[in-house]
Amino acid sequence: STVTIADEIMQRRISSPANVGIKISSVSLDGNTMKVSASVKASAAGTYDMVCALVADNLKYEGGYTDNDEDLYSNVVLAVSGDNFLTYRSASVFDLAKDAEYERDFEFTFQSAPSESVLKNMRAVILVHKKNADGTSEVNNCAECAYGKTQDYQYN
Repeated sequence: STVTIADEIMQRRISSPANVGIKISSVSLDGNTMKVSASVKASAAGTYDMVCALVADNLKYEGGYTDNDEDLYSNVVLAVSGDNFLTYRSASVFDLAKDAEYERDFEFTFQSAPSESVLKNMRAVILVHKKNADGTSEVNNCAECAYGKTQDYQYN
């Protein structure tokens, strides 16, 4: 149930608080290229990896029609960065000292620019993975920001 999931998220936030804050400085379109600029700031030293995805809501199924939103889809992943979005495996792993800041720019090129209706429902999602002492990794923090907006540092 939704309550069970929310409770599990809260318990994990308490037992494993985020070591980094995430700031998204821009989510913009330049021709056919979507550009996302994000930063992390560490409250604890460690080895991290940052990845980005572009997600859209209210996308209509091509070839379909709808009078009551049955054919609309949300949380559709349009593009992802890195070799594997869900694990600590990109070629851009980085070390951060306590209170240090790291910035990364992501670019996603489309065959044609997304329409205005897609852009107004699009957002960038940033995940930061942290390497654990035993060599495993876990998502340490995440943030999202709508197209054309910014998001100041967020610690989850």
